Amino acid sequence: MTDKPLNAAPSGVPLEIIITVSGGVVSAVYASHPDCAVTVVDWDDAADDGADYFPMRGFANRAACEAHLRQLIPVG
Repeated sequence: MTDKPLNAAPSGVPLEIIITVSGGVVSAVYASHPDCAVTVVDWDDAADDGADYFPMRGFANRAACEAHLRQLIPVG
């Protein structure tokens, strides 16, 4: 197994994800490779929805989400 950068698609082309927002609502998500995983987290909705918000997005809670974010590379 060889080490590959986390930000490169299998073809070696850098991954790109663009999330468009209109009126505070995600209107579309575009990815440069179909294997890109995209999760949209809206901190305002999380505060409004309470404990149910993060499990609906695959995280046990806000702390688990924040811990996962710290493992990723900020790109923008």
